[in-house]
Amino acid sequence: MIRARKEDRFNLRASQRQRSLIRRAAEQTGVSVTEFILESATERATEVIADQHLLVLGNERWERFVAALEAPAEPVPALVELFKNQDL
Repeated sequence: MIRARKEDRFNLRASQRQRSLIRRAAEQTGVSVTEFILESATERATEVIADQHLLVLGNERWERFVAALEAPAEPVPALVELFKNQDL
């Protein structure tokens, strides 16, 4: 892992329970508390940003998109056959 020069700081306040939990998890994964917090926060930030997609469509394409969402689903023969064989 390439280590970038880190100049900025985060100051956090945590309860004793949170500190203990984070410390235990860091120890179990073999990293420092700082590394654990930064890796965890970075992973979560990446997930949040990745989930924020903007869909921009013109009016005609938007109408087609909405129509496709609202249309009844068509059966997939392989799935129909699969569920026939299930003991549900």
